[in-house]
Amino acid sequence: MPSIESAPISEAPWSVSTTDYRDASHYCASCLIDGNPSGSDKQVGLCKLPIFTPSGALSRAAVANATARFNQVQGGGKDKAKSMLVAAHRRLKMAVPAILGGGGGGNSANSGAMNKMIRGGR
Repeated sequence: MPSIESAPISEAPWSVSTTDYRDASHYCASCLIDGNPSGSDKQVGLCKLPIFTPSGALSRAAVANATARFNQVQGGGKDKAKSMLVAAHRRLKMAVPAILGGGGGGNSANSGAMNKMIRGGR
């Protein structure tokens, strides 16, 4: 996947499934957290918080979804994921919510807008 800074941006609703990716490795590359042991075959279930579409675009709706789910994720890799989510918010010119250490409106203030974005404006 391209970097957050260089990826094209997708404004489409997030309706992507793990099966939309070529394979587990491709899916894990789209995620902020890859819990697979280094050098082992990738397992989809160990990868969390996808923010890139299968074509490699940074998805605004997926970033909102990953932010909303951030505190629900268990395991390691959250510090790196948090910094990448902050970078994604900045790239997309989205306020960094309090859940990520920003003052740009916490989840409670933005949850309705985030949920609407995830559902594609519905």
